[in-house]
Amino acid sequence: MTRDKAQMDNRLKDTQSALIEEEDKGKALTKQKVKLEAMLNELEDKLQKEEKAHEALDKQKRKLENMIHSLQDNLSDKESRVVELQHSLDKTVEDVARLPVLCVDTTAF
Repeated sequence: MTRDKAQMDNRLKDTQSALIEEEDKGKALTKQKVKLEAMLNELEDKLQKEEKAHEALDKQKRKLENMIHSLQDNLSDKESRVVELQHSLDKTVEDVARLPVLCVDTTAF
């Protein structure tokens, strides 16, 4: 009976030691879980900030693209106006060049 009691005491000590080890492992895992959850929250916050920044950049990009398109249209209009004015100037120069001929012709009458 003493032998049985000694064996039971050894089993109890082994079981208690195993329980303590498992509790320690559980505590360590809980600490890791808390750290990982905090890290996950931090990463989610960073992701959210990056998404907002990306949206702002996309908005700014669209705005700049619209401005570029508008400026290109404006430039095209100005270039067309320059061509029109150049033709008008050329016609005026031709008209002025013909004036002495017209003056000579009218003095002949």
